[in-house]
Amino acid sequence: TPRRPAPRGRHDGGERPPPARNGRRRPGYTERRQGGAATRWILAAAGLTGVVVVAVLLVRSGEPSGESATPLASTGVSSPATGGGQVPAGYTVRTGGTVSAAVPKDWRVTVKGKRVTFSAPGGTDETVTVETVAPAADGGIAALNRTRETTELAEYIQVRLEQVDYGQWKAAEWEYTHTQPDGVPMHTLARYVTVDSARAYRITFAIPELRWKEGAALRTTFFGTFAPKG
Repeated sequence: TPRRPAPRGRHDGGERPPPARNGRRRPGYTERRQGGAATRWILAAAGLTGVVVVAVLLVRSGEPSGESATPLASTGVSSPATGGGQVPAGYTVRTGGTVSAAVPKDWRVTVKGKRVTFSAPGGTDETVTVETVAPAADGGIAALNRTRETTELAEYIQVRLEQVDYGQWKAAEWEYTHTQPDGVPMHTLARYVTVDSARAYRITFAIPELRWKEGAALRTTFFGTFAPKG
């Protein structure tokens, strides 16, 4: 008896997927054809995960506990409220009026009323002034803002005006650049410091813009060693 041809739509004993429409296949048939491979991949991944977990547990079992970990090294910088910061080589602590701080050994100190001025030799326009001001509950940011609004400076550019951390004291900083009448570009940083309900100071660094980065060590040392007297 001659064999009858297979019905249209069947070629291997199973159901033949319907023709694609607009180049897309029906998701049901795609999932059916890939199901076996996906299952094998899932089982393989599960086995690999188990191996990784065991390895991690073995490694962690040999780690020391957090209680026996080596503590971080101390920075060696005392709280600025004590005026006990380190004095580097080439610096010395100088006192003017009711305050003291470490400055380069060749700097001089002058006192005029409530203002103490620490200045570099040779007329370099590099100075640090400390003025006695009124204590401020907000650290002095409102007072600095009022000064900013009433100060007229040539080519003034504000860098920042914000509250800052200064040990146990409340503080705020106003940083800006401007040009002096003689044409020298300057960079200034004013920090308002409230020590307690009776004492507060405004510490102002002024230095030519070209040497601003070089003055970073001076600012760090001065702030770290600054201390009111009495």
